[in-house]
Amino acid sequence: LTRLLKDSFGGATKTTLVATVSPAKDSADETLSTLQYALRAKSILNAPTQNSQFFGTAVLKGISTEVDELARLLRLQRDKNGGILVPNDKYDDMVATSEARRREL
Repeated sequence: LTRLLKDSFGGATKTTLVATVSPAKDSADETLSTLQYALRAKSILNAPTQNSQFFGTAVLKGISTEVDELARLLRLQRDKNGGILVPNDKYDDMVATSEARRREL
């Protein structure tokens, strides 16, 4: 049962466990076992974890910054004063790819 509930016991979730017991004498062993499990489950401690959405935002910002820097370097390379010579059709393809990635972010 603990393995089935492991996702509910971890992270920032709140979990409620209802232990159903019986006052009948013939169910004493099962009632005792249920109460022992409930006591063990109650003593489980966990550390809350931060959602990964914030990490994703930071990654997207880093990628966006990298795309901007690469576009700046590409413009410098295409400048008259230096860099490597890239054929016009290849340059247009690289600019289009850069713009597509920027819009995707």
